[in-house]
Amino acid sequence: RDSSILNLPAATMTTAALSWGCAFLAFSPSLSLLFLLAYRKAQLIIVVTTSAFSFLLATLLASLFWLAVPASHRSNPFALVPPAVTCQFLLRCGFVHLYHRVEAVIRRSIRKHERHEAELEERRRQREEDEAGAAPNEGSAISPAENGVPSPAISETARLRLELNDWACGLAAGTGFGGMHAILLFGTLLASESGQVGTLYQDSCPGMPSLVNSATLAF
Repeated sequence: RDSSILNLPAATMTTAALSWGCAFLAFSPSLSLLFLLAYRKAQLIIVVTTSAFSFLLATLLASLFWLAVPASHRSNPFALVPPAVTCQFLLRCGFVHLYHRVEAVIRRSIRKHERHEAELEERRRQREEDEAGAAPNEGSAISPAENGVPSPAISETARLRLELNDWACGLAAGTGFGGMHAILLFGTLLASESGQVGTLYQDSCPGMPSLVNSATLAF
């Protein structure tokens, strides 16, 4: 009796260590890219969220196809794998199409802003020239560009110019896809073994817990 009581904390600590270790193994790539790269820019967070949502929609669509398959054919990979791959392909192409449409809208908005700022700058220059012509003895006005000071309109446009089509956004999109893949593949198994229900082992691999196997695949 005493030995069983003493062994309970050790078993609980082993289960907690296994769960936390597998969770770090499965989620560390996505979390590292999320906090080190995407978290610093708002547009990258939007890319991560959109790509993760598109992966979730693809999985949902593949699940609907799986429900339509008769129960006698659900173990046939040729009846399940092609629809799932097709759903992933279509939703990822839809994500890229939406990505390019948003990028085009932002570029048009930036060009409109640049034309508006150029018109304001031209009006300001004409006003300064009129004032200089009305009072020639007061000296000519020196523009910010002649003084070596950058124009406020140019600096504002530079702040609005979002670098959407670069390597950072590609990594952000991959972070969204990979993070949602890890959650769906490993998160459900981790949540099911979070209680005092023991550790799951598969008959095909009795020497390795299913948590380790799923965490390795999710990594």
